[in-house]
Amino acid sequence: MMKFSFLKILNKNQHKVVILSNADNPPAELSKDEKNYFSAQLKSKKDVIAISRYPFHFIYVVADTKNYTAETSENLRRKGAQVLTELQNNLVESVIIENRTQNENALLSVAEGLFLKSYTFKKYKSDKKSEYPGVRKVYVV
Repeated sequence: MMKFSFLKILNKNQHKVVILSNADNPPAELSKDEKNYFSAQLKSKKDVIAISRYPFHFIYVVADTKNYTAETSENLRRKGAQVLTELQNNLVESVIIENRTQNENALLSVAEGLFLKSYTFKKYKSDKKSEYPGVRKVYVV
């Protein structure tokens, strides 16, 4: 079961998902090489960009939140599902979600996508054992 909690202090040494509003410029915390990679991913129309700094992973979700509609919300849910897949591929168990947009609904939609994608049918599977428990804790800043 995935649990959501609120954080008041951001920990730099943590896996992080950052929601950006139409990122024309790469985030300031990225190195020069990471900024080049980020820009290249944006040019190739990617809107979920993963950057690994061993042992931590940073996932940037680029969203158009100026004209927030039901379609925007659904697109962000899908991006949240993509984020969960990326986190699971890297065996991440806890993550911080940071919203850098002006719209609070963006955070809610991405978190909802994470939560919906995390559902599994373990009750009905014959092999219920798995060493990786999945993403268990999501902290919201």
